[in-house]
Amino acid sequence: MDKTNPIRQMNEQKVIRQIIANGTISRSQISRNLGLNKPSVSEIVDKLINQGFVTELGPGESTSSGGRRPTNLQLNVDFGYVVIYELGEDVVYRMMSRIDASVFSVTEYAEPDHDIQKRMQIMIAHAQDADAPKGVPLRGVAVAVHGIVDQNQVVFSPFLDFKKVDVATQLNTTLHVPVKIENEANLSAIYVRDFDNHQRSKDLICISIHQGIGAGIIIDGRLRTGNHGEAGEIGQSVVYDHSLSSRGQLRTIESICSETAILQIVRERTGWKNFDLERLVSWYRRPDSLITGILNDFCYYIANVIYNVTMTIGPERIALNSRLIQALPELLIKIQNNIPKHASSPIQIDLVSDVRQCTLLGGCSVILRELLNTGEEPLTFKHLLS
Repeated sequence: MDKTNPIRQMNEQKVIRQIIANGTISRSQISRNLGLNKPSVSEIVDKLINQGFVTELGPGESTSSGGRRPTNLQLNVDFGYVVIYELGEDVVYRMMSRIDASVFSVTEYAEPDHDIQKRMQIMIAHAQDADAPKGVPLRGVAVAVHGIVDQNQVVFSPFLDFKKVDVATQLNTTLHVPVKIENEANLSAIYVRDFDNHQRSKDLICISIHQGIGAGIIIDGRLRTGNHGEAGEIGQSVVYDHSLSSRGQLRTIESICSETAILQIVRERTGWKNFDLERLVSWYRRPDSLITGILNDFCYYIANVIYNVTMTIGPERIALNSRLIQALPELLIKIQNNIPKHASSPIQIDLVSDVRQCTLLGGCSVILRELLNTGEEPLTFKHLLS
C-alpha cells in the first residue's frame, strides 16, 4: 500500500475491500461501486496483482448493452494461508484458512496443564504441519486469549499464567510472519461484524459466556478496547451484596453466571464432581427442578447484564456467544423475557450463528486485515455469509 499518499492509500484499501466483499468482481464494477475512474482502479488492481494478493480469472458476463466482456478478479488463494489459535482453559483450538477466509482445517489439541510454554510449542509445531496446503506459504498468525490484551501483549488472564511471555514476539521470531494477539470476546464481536452482520449494524456488542463473561464492543463499525484493553470486562462487574460488603468481600457477575460458575454451582448442589455441560442439558430436559431453578437464575442475571450494557452503550444489536444457550436455545427466550422493558425501542438480541468457530473466524479477519492492509473500515466476507 502507498503510505506516502493518504488518498491513494485509502483508495487502495477500498479496492481490496471490494474484492474481499464480493468474492469475484471486475475492474469496471469496482469503479462503479466506488465512484473511482477506471484508470485509477486498473492501476491499483495491477499493483495488487503484482503483490500477489489478487489474481485474474476468465472473462465475466457481458452487460445488457453488449460489448467486451469484463475480466473478473478475486483474491489469490495461493498467495498464502493464515493460522488462528484460541487458548482455552484445557485445550488449544487451531483454524487454518486461505487469505479469502475460506477455512480448510479446524483441529483441537488437549492441553490440561496451564503451561504457556507447552502451548507455545503446540502453536509453533502445528502452524506449518501436514494440514497446510503444499507449496502455499504461511502468511500470518492470530491468537485469541481469555484475558486482557493491550498493545499486542497479554496483560492479564484469569485462567492461564503467561509468566510475562511475549507470545507475539516469540511466534514472530520463530515463524517469521505477522502475529496478532486479541481478547476472545473482542474477536467474537469482530466475527459478528464481518461474518454475521446481515443487518449491517454499526453499533453492536457480543457477550461471550464461557469460563468468564466478556463483551466485545463495536461502535461505528470499529472495535473499542478502551484504556489498556480493559473495555468490555463486564464479568468483573460487582454484584452488591450487603452481607458480603460488610465483611470486605466482593462478588462478581461472572462468579454467578459464567458457564464455569453454573457448572460449579450444580456440582456443589448435586455432589457430582464431574457434572459437565452435556449432563446439565440432559437434566434440564427431564426436567429436573434443581437444574431448572439454577438456569432460571442464570437467565435472570444475564438479562440484567444485557439491560445494563444496553443502557450504557445503546447498541443496535447484542449477540450472545454461549455454548450453554446454543445447547438450550429456549434459554434465549427466557433471557429476552427477563429484560426490563424500560428501553425506548427494542434492540436485536440473538445468538451468534457459529458459536464454536466465531472467535477463530474473528481472529482470521484480524490477521487478514493486517496482511492485506485493508484499513480500519469493517470487512464483509460476503461469500461466507449464509
